[in-house]
Amino acid sequence: IFPGIRRRERLLRQADYAEYVAEGLRRGMAQASVEPLAEAFVSGSSVRAADLYVRSAPLLAWGLDGNFGDEETSVTERSSVLLAIADSYRKLANRYIATWGIAIPSLVAILIGGLAVLAYGLTIFGSLFELLRTVTSPGGN
Repeated sequence: IFPGIRRRERLLRQADYAEYVAEGLRRGMAQASVEPLAEAFVSGSSVRAADLYVRSAPLLAWGLDGNFGDEETSVTERSSVLLAIADSYRKLANRYIATWGIAIPSLVAILIGGLAVLAYGLTIFGSLFELLRTVTSPGGN
């Protein structure tokens, strides 16, 4: 019904995915074993949904596959980067919906206010036009 709901939900799922993978990496799990669990967590089933999320989110794809230095620090850095990406996606989702939270009430107020001004103007000018028509008509009815 409201614009932006699907986009917000997609951004929040991407944030959940990144957060879930980051937490798994912090707990010492291998990335290859964490990703299927994250897919199941995000999609609600065991269906492979990560390809959709990764393809539509370049930042998330970079966080999962990017090069962060040597092997010893890469797990810590990767989990930190993924948590930052998750935070970034959450903020973007909240900002996106907040924009519509301001725009929709503003448009409704403008519409209602415009209709009220139109009705007021028609009542004032309608009677004024009627008065001018009777005054200027021949015979002065």
